[in-house]
Amino acid sequence: MGSGSSPNGMLRIVSLTSTAAKITSAASAGPSDPTSADLVAIVTDSAGLDTIAGGTLTDASHATYGAFGAGAQKGTYTATVDWATATQAVPLDFGAGGTTRSLTATFFDNDGNMATASIDLGFFCNPTATSGACGGVCTDFTASASCGGCGNACGEHAACLDEACQPAQLTACEKHDGSTTCSDICGELGQSCAVACTITVPGLQPYIGAGLYDEIDTTCDFQSGLSYGLNTCDATFEASAGSVECCCAS
Repeated sequence: MGSGSSPNGMLRIVSLTSTAAKITSAASAGPSDPTSADLVAIVTDSAGLDTIAGGTLTDASHATYGAFGAGAQKGTYTATVDWATATQAVPLDFGAGGTTRSLTATFFDNDGNMATASIDLGFFCNPTATSGACGGVCTDFTASASCGGCGNACGEHAACLDEACQPAQLTACEKHDGSTTCSDICGELGQSCAVACTITVPGLQPYIGAGLYDEIDTTCDFQSGLSYGLNTCDATFEASAGSVECCCAS
């Protein structure tokens, strides 16, 4: 809660409070996550409440977030801040865990007095441990297109693991009975399955996937027209899968 008064004490912001400590974007919000906050200021003036001219809401860079509107009760004013308002004022760019902005309410009266009070408002994206904002858009920092931060894209043959780009490669061609997944196979090697390997199968379009198998001759030479590509790490191979290769990264 913030408060403040003019130098002569005539105009005073008794309190500045927020209905939410932090907010997120509508696209990122869970069922109980707030997407806006009402900042409520209670203001007094020794010359009378009718002399209060109004107030504005700004941040530390002096960007404006809007004006305070008078409430039904004299001396009570409200300004609403949502994700769009904040990123329009100053684009939201932050790492995992979120960020906080200090917002300042400035009120004036007809006698030329000015009073200010500040309050912090947080901004976050879900899941907070691995997501941040890039230009006002909530972004997954475990994805290959934004690995560990905004604009950090992994290459064609790299995977994003622990928010860092790591080289990925196919495992050896081995026969499996169809009751396993590429996550299982990579895990046995002390690695993690990745969707980052590009393999060209003769006669077919290139596959970008977690695993490939040949259910005909079990040699992984992919010469038959019945070769398959998987684009998920957790798909169970068909019982007749034969030999399997998986894309893994350490």
